[in-house]
Amino acid sequence: MYDMHTCADVVKVGNGDMVSLLTKGSVSIQDAETREVIHRHNVYYAPQFTKNVSSMSQLIDDGVEVIIKPDAILLKKHGRTVSCP
Repeated sequence: MYDMHTCADVVKVGNGDMVSLLTKGSVSIQDAETREVIHRHNVYYAPQFTKNVSSMSQLIDDGVEVIIKPDAILLKKHGRTVSCP
């Protein structure tokens, strides 16, 4: 994460719990094989999460095409494609 800013927001997750969001910034998502990169901005960091979580609606609103395959999710933006296994 880069261009980080401290924040004091919370988000409600699927089970109804409230999770603290401590930092907001930008991330680069890189495909391990092709090395293509897609940059995401206004991404939150929640230390309680042990996995990366991304909002499909925010990706789509940001102009990212989301393709769900049986073995991966593909993200496409500006002619770049990143595979997220």
